[in-house]
Amino acid sequence: MLEKPEIRDQEIIAHLEGEYGLRKVTLTFLALGADQNTAVYRAEVSGGRDYFLKLRFGDFNEASVRVPDYLHSHGLREVISALPNRSGRLLVDAGSYRLVVYPYIIGVNAFERALSKGQWAAFGAALRRLHDTVFPEQVTNEVPREGFTPRWCDALANYMGLIQHETFMDPEAAELADFLNEKRAETLELMEQVERLRRGLHAQPPPYRLCHADIHGWNLLIADSGALYMVDWDTVIFAPKERDLMFIGGGLAGSGHTPHEEETLFYAGYGAVNLNHTALTYYRCVRIIEDLAVYSQQIFDSTTGGEDRRAAMLAVKSNYGSGGTIELALRARL
Repeated sequence: MLEKPEIRDQEIIAHLEGEYGLRKVTLTFLALGADQNTAVYRAEVSGGRDYFLKLRFGDFNEASVRVPDYLHSHGLREVISALPNRSGRLLVDAGSYRLVVYPYIIGVNAFERALSKGQWAAFGAALRRLHDTVFPEQVTNEVPREGFTPRWCDALANYMGLIQHETFMDPEAAELADFLNEKRAETLELMEQVERLRRGLHAQPPPYRLCHADIHGWNLLIADSGALYMVDWDTVIFAPKERDLMFIGGGLAGSGHTPHEEETLFYAGYGAVNLNHTALTYYRCVRIIEDLAVYSQQIFDSTTGGEDRRAAMLAVKSNYGSGGTIELALRARL
């Protein structure tokens, strides 16, 4: 969320005081992330440590805090665990939102600074450990399972139909409609690819693992100390391992390396693996379609959002063109 939600700072501070025992707190809203359901803050405590706050609106799956807590407590240091409140819970139910508190770590993401060779190896080894971990049922009992459903294809198809006939008065909606109409052939080819691959995977799915499912470069935190962390576990799911591995070499893992270099550096840490290229291609394509559908909803269905809407427009356009995610995804077709 790039614009501060309409929640008074004092309301949040009251939860920090009552639930976590923090005193003399100063909040700073951080304009980070593309998720309009998540707002983040830095909480500075006089004479003490700083904290990273996450406010999650709408649906919230507690597995998104239980899974990283389990991994961290079992030695996976590339994962940051939420801090328990006074009653030992990893989150606070604050009515219209859930509040989660983490230690504040100064750093940048992998698009702001390229991972070093050592960090790529650490990333690969950490993701391999996630995929190999057998979790107790009480940790993952709310984690969904991949169903290879066409939800996002259907949503994007509706928007692609809408823009053929609709005239938009909102300038950003008009701009997006013109752009997607110009890219219609490429977009429809992507959707056709997904439907073909989806049918095969639905009939014969590869083995499932617990996956992060959103482990792109923006969710890799490089601390000033050099430590690497995998953050933002809101999308955990049981799915083929390719649900995570599709980010490697797909144009979304970070900056500074070619797709081939990314794969070489990452798999040096992850280790030998047999990839299901049908699943890999499917996930790369469906991720793009999901982004296009979500951003289209953000722009076509509302005129609010300001900076979030502008960022959505730029995100849509970034998928197209030479070296973009669509080219990389379609290049891998069977």
